[in-house]
Amino acid sequence: MPMVPSSRPKQSRPETEKILADHGIDTAEKVVILGVRGYYKDSMGKPGKNDQAMYDDALFVLAPGVHRAFNFNTDPQKAGVKKAMLATGVYKFYQGLHKGKYNALRPFPEGVTLPCTRDGVKSMCSHTNIHKGGFNDTFSEGCQTVYPPQYDEAIKLIYSQMKIHGQKTITYLLIEN
Repeated sequence: MPMVPSSRPKQSRPETEKILADHGIDTAEKVVILGVRGYYKDSMGKPGKNDQAMYDDALFVLAPGVHRAFNFNTDPQKAGVKKAMLATGVYKFYQGLHKGKYNALRPFPEGVTLPCTRDGVKSMCSHTNIHKGGFNDTFSEGCQTVYPPQYDEAIKLIYSQMKIHGQKTITYLLIEN
């Protein structure tokens, strides 16, 4: 079974804008990101289900003149090991390093705890970064990960748009498809 779809997510800019507006997120003159858990839930893995260990989710970057989509993962790699899965909601992230190694997005403020589940049990988590995944493993122990060939493009786009719009933080909306 493939762990990444054959194409990037196809959601249109108006669809992304509507989802953000429906969640009270103002997109005027700034960059925001949208994660959609289970975006490919009917075309990858088990039909009607959001699967783990694959890039069946979507990340959309929206800014004036920009709307890009990336293959994404919002789940821990494995179930049954009590790893965190970030709850849907609105979060703030900032630019930082993942494990001190490479550019990523980190929850703001540093060390904040966020709502999550661990194998379906409500919990709290911290250090839930948005970072690069892997080819044979999503490399998520609770983070959100971008498919490796798309990662540099995604993080460079987000960082550059944050700079253009003078943003120290970026709003991240995570929804369930």
